[in-house]
Amino acid sequence: MARRKRYTRPDGLREKSVTIGGRRHVFQGHSENEIMQKIADFREREERGPTFEEMAGEWWEQHEPLIRHGTVHGYKAAMGRAVEYFGSDPVKQIEAADINAFLLYTAKRGYAQKTVKNQLTVVRQIFLYALMTRHIKTLPTEGVRIPQGLSHSSRELAPPDAVEIIKSTTPDDFLLPALILYTGMRCGEALALQWQDIDFNAGTISITKAVVYYSNRPVVSPVKTEKGVRIVPLLVPFRKILAQRGPHLPGDYLIGGAAPISKSALYKRWEGFCRAHGLAHKNEERSSKAGRTVWACDIDRHTLRHEYATILYDAGIDAKVAQELLGHADLSTTLEIYTHIRQKRLTGAAATLNSYLTPENTENTQCTPQSAV
Repeated sequence: MARRKRYTRPDGLREKSVTIGGRRHVFQGHSENEIMQKIADFREREERGPTFEEMAGEWWEQHEPLIRHGTVHGYKAAMGRAVEYFGSDPVKQIEAADINAFLLYTAKRGYAQKTVKNQLTVVRQIFLYALMTRHIKTLPTEGVRIPQGLSHSSRELAPPDAVEIIKSTTPDDFLLPALILYTGMRCGEALALQWQDIDFNAGTISITKAVVYYSNRPVVSPVKTEKGVRIVPLLVPFRKILAQRGPHLPGDYLIGGAAPISKSALYKRWEGFCRAHGLAHKNEERSSKAGRTVWACDIDRHTLRHEYATILYDAGIDAKVAQELLGHADLSTTLEIYTHIRQKRLTGAAATLNSYLTPENTENTQCTPQSAV
């Protein structure tokens, strides 16, 4: 029986159609041997499956456009660490023990709990994509948890004098510090706030959007989570500041006017506010490297958001209500902040008691048993 000739394309390449794994694949080559080698290589790759690096690349290409811009950097960094660790390992051969070892490796490199938790989230999404594309049959991330005892990257509260300075904000000052202090908004939410979002009659502020920066350009987008959409009270001290502001249109932004301010303008005006009120100091090390004066601010935007949480705590606001006001997606986040505040207060109380019981003008004496007379 004569052997059937391969189809030859007009460009001179030979072509062969083969069904592998229930799917039809077409291979091309200049010779029979080249085609057969391509088929053999393809069968080997199919049996081995894609590497973790290949799978992560596919996942990123599909999902990067869907990831919120503010989250892209963190996700990309987490994916990079995972690719560096697993590299060319076939994705179908990676097991839960391997992922657990990776998380321990990440933790030992000094990353805080939040970073390791984000790392696991990204790895889970990559393997879920592999499952949905039929490269694996089960999720190896099931049951994997982040290691215990990781450090928490908690921020210090704002210095008391800084809080008092911000409370004394005048209508001519940069409004952002007072806005965050009295509303607890995230910086992006505060930058997206318009006058029409404030109901002076009801005494409320509606939060529905946030500014996200693409390089230096501000873009107004929906808030990060469903819990982020909320209504917070317009507190009397802040209401008094707003009442003294000049004329404005309903669509004007409280910070920026007709449009949100750029990222460079944000940094410049924040530094300017801090320097004007003695809340900034010269960073000697960075100034020496830069060849110019570099200022370090004593407060940042997120510190003031935590200061608002402190106000809620001191006012006796229930953690569940505080969660709603702060826009936390998870109650545990609010409870963690409340716990941090409580621990700070306990530490301060201990220091005060020690100072009271051992005043500086009292001589330190040792209690020694007295000899019998």
